[in-house]
Amino acid sequence: MIELPEAITIAGQMAQAIAGRVVVLVERNNASHKFAFYSGSPEWYAQTLVGRRLGVATAQGSLVMLPAGDDYVLVLGGGGERITHHSTPFPVLAAC
Repeated sequence: MIELPEAITIAGQMAQAIAGRVVVLVERNNASHKFAFYSGSPEWYAQTLVGRRLGVATAQGSLVMLPAGDDYVLVLGGGGERITHHSTPFPVLAAC
């Protein structure tokens, strides 16, 4: 689980390094351990994320939120990574 100071640091680094980039490849199931959890099938991640432009990552408590396109957000931390879908576009948030 990500701690609050780590979330702030990671979100800031992600905001600088990947904001505005487009996802061209999604790797999944590449770890030899069994401690990887998905909120959908691993194949669904690739189908959903490829071609989406990444937004500015922000820290929300101990979570890192990374917009992917106008209607998805990757939620990192909290005991597992998730991707959520929203029918309305996300507001633009300032980087941390």
